[in-house]
Amino acid sequence: FTVNGYRIVEQNELEAGGFMESLMLPDQNDGDYVRYDVKGLFVDMTIEYTGTEKKSFPIYIFNLEHDSWNNGLNMEWMGGVNEGGLDVSFEAGEKRDFIVPYHLFDVQFPKKVWEHIEEKKFRLIFSLYPEKRIVEL
Repeated sequence: FTVNGYRIVEQNELEAGGFMESLMLPDQNDGDYVRYDVKGLFVDMTIEYTGTEKKSFPIYIFNLEHDSWNNGLNMEWMGGVNEGGLDVSFEAGEKRDFIVPYHLFDVQFPKKVWEHIEEKKFRLIFSLYPEKRIVEL
């Protein structure tokens, strides 16, 4: 796979694209569900399959990381931002572009980090064992 770049998606763009319906979290104080401030981080990548038979690719292996924060991709958004939806299967020799989306909630970061999240460095983790493999974004 090749990472072609990424972009931070602001909450108003997520709302306009219909991505906000499922993003409710329990309130930290009383447990009622509330919507926190959220941003998206959309990673553009190309995956080239060099095998000779049709095969599915486990796209869910890619986690996003910043310092001690880590999150898996948002599967609902994955289906909404890619032409093939959630289908990540390849024919022999096929090469496809994907957007791999992640959500970031303000309550997951210290306030000073959240205020400048666009400037922070993120890593894409695609293996933890036997050795951690990362791509700096």
